[in-house]
Amino acid sequence: ANWLRFSLSGAPATHRSTMLVVLCAVAATVIMPATSTLAMPTPAQLQWANSGYGAFIHYNMGTYVSDGGGCSVTDLRRDHRQSRLDPALFAPVKVDTDQWLSLISAYGGKYAVLTVKHSCGFVLYPSNVTLPDGSRFNYSVAQSGYAGGHADIVADFVRSCQKFNIRPGFYFSLSASALFDVSRNAVLNSTLVPGQVRVTQAEYESINLAQLEELWSRYAGLAEIWFDGGYSESIKPRLEALIAKYQPNAPALNGFGVTRSPLRWIMNEAGHAPIENWSTGSCCNGGGIGCPPGAKSPGGVAGAADFCPSECPYTMQNRDTWFYSQSAGFHSLVELQTMFHQTVGHNCNPIFDYAPTPDGTVSPPQAAQYTAFGSWIAKCYGSAVGSPAGSSPWVLPSGNSLTLVIPAGASGVDRVWLAEELSTGERVRAWEIREGAGTTGQVLVNGTSMGTHKIAMWGVPSTAKTLTLLVTAMATGEGPVRIARFDAFEAAGC
Repeated sequence: ANWLRFSLSGAPATHRSTMLVVLCAVAATVIMPATSTLAMPTPAQLQWANSGYGAFIHYNMGTYVSDGGGCSVTDLRRDHRQSRLDPALFAPVKVDTDQWLSLISAYGGKYAVLTVKHSCGFVLYPSNVTLPDGSRFNYSVAQSGYAGGHADIVADFVRSCQKFNIRPGFYFSLSASALFDVSRNAVLNSTLVPGQVRVTQAEYESINLAQLEELWSRYAGLAEIWFDGGYSESIKPRLEALIAKYQPNAPALNGFGVTRSPLRWIMNEAGHAPIENWSTGSCCNGGGIGCPPGAKSPGGVAGAADFCPSECPYTMQNRDTWFYSQSAGFHSLVELQTMFHQTVGHNCNPIFDYAPTPDGTVSPPQAAQYTAFGSWIAKCYGSAVGSPAGSSPWVLPSGNSLTLVIPAGASGVDRVWLAEELSTGERVRAWEIREGAGTTGQVLVNGTSMGTHKIAMWGVPSTAKTLTLLVTAMATGEGPVRIARFDAFEAAGC
């Protein structure tokens, strides 16, 4: 206070008010507690969470040997179709990764995850890993005969991602392999069917690590790594070291315990997150080692020790069908809109499935539905009817509010899109939207969690000329809330 009085008293009268405004503005941006008890995101987690929505490309041997499923060990035992393990079954006409990524771009996806290795054990690139008997790994595109044995669909996918400015990610199943008789991260040591390869647990894990090293060393800076079903205790130390060496900044679903940037599965594949869904909580939902009893919570936990943003898987096709199916059909546009509001709108990144057909392209009917969905998103949320003055982020000390003006001629507002800037932790604990410019207008909608994206809707469109966001509760002992987004949208646009 003394230095402020001295500085102003010694300044010309014409400059005193300007200096006061500048100094107050600086002070407002640096109000921070001496120490914070909040979980802090890594830069990679924050970038991933702010991406909004991604895409999941299910294309692998499962496309050819089943109607929408895969080829697990159970499948082999049930129907004795050892032909599932014949690499020649992988027989596309022409894999068009540009078509895949153009559709993802039209939907608005910012990252895409490809099933490089699924439960069959087949890999989409020519692996040079050596098997225990000294032979080359022989269940890949190189042995399929496609493109004369010279195909590398992973490389094609990454190039297409670069072309469409979409960040690539890899799904790589450690937990299942029909080829090596593996289920739930364990070699079963059962009677093999023709085509399967006998390995020990240690040999299986070494093969996986060698293939991951092939992939991760070639493609740095992946947007996401998917460990469906997690990983085994025995592979954990080497897996953690491999990630640290090649992909230290890659967020990983089911990567709790082996990565600095774990992601949280929402614990369903129905395209739905709890309406109150926090960015902190247990990162071990669905996989990982060392999860304490009772730790799993679909909606996260406010103020928990781990920053762990959530991801919501969802299929375009009906019946939770991930690989292409001729019989499943696909979701209606209304169902896709509901999914969008219950994932993006609930602080959960949807990872929306794309299932190319056996010819290597997305079918025309499904392509048209993806395009229609992207058009609806652009129409509904492409342009806000009202936003606060100034620039994001807006700093809100405790008890303060943020107001936006609705222009004349608007037909009525029935939703807002909110976001908290989370680089200093998740601080919002409760909020409400009121009509008018003060704190006494009618409450239209309220909630607790906000996160990096929250779409809050109310039934009857409001014709108020101003709306106010009021943060009614904050994390105790922390600095001010920073609001990254407060946009209003007309009901007529949706």
